[in-house]
Amino acid sequence: MAYLDVTHIGICVQASLREAEAFYCQLFDLHVSWREPVPDDAPFDLSWEELDRAGCQPTIVLLHSDAFRLAITERPDEQSDPGPITHIGLQASVDQLRAVRARALGAGYAVLGDRPDELFDFVDPFGVEWELDTRSFSNPRAIVEAKRQRERQAVRLPKDTSD
Repeated sequence: MAYLDVTHIGICVQASLREAEAFYCQLFDLHVSWREPVPDDAPFDLSWEELDRAGCQPTIVLLHSDAFRLAITERPDEQSDPGPITHIGLQASVDQLRAVRARALGAGYAVLGDRPDELFDFVDPFGVEWELDTRSFSNPRAIVEAKRQRERQAVRLPKDTSD
């Protein structure tokens, strides 16, 4: 069974996100899908100047052009060297995700994210992070909007009214 798509490639750069974004946008004719985090309820494509005024410093930028999606993060410091590729995202069917999930869990690999039947994010024994997702990245903003919606729902916990 073939995987459906490479959803994105994550890279870590030894430069500011602004510099890397400008470079990759020009080199590959990419467009900003989103920067994150942003202030609550703000659009995910605020300009760097708007983000500066809001006091917000994004830690990840997703760029795209058609089927090519590139997630960029900054290398946190000189001591940390995860390598240039931080992770690889694959779009998988639910059956593929379940099969890989079962094998990875059975082998005891480090799990970074696990939403059964939607997303499974783990690190293999060679240090490569794999992010399997059943959702399509054909609309990259839909992914970050869904994340924001999940975060909003998590905050809406019932209040304790007992005294």
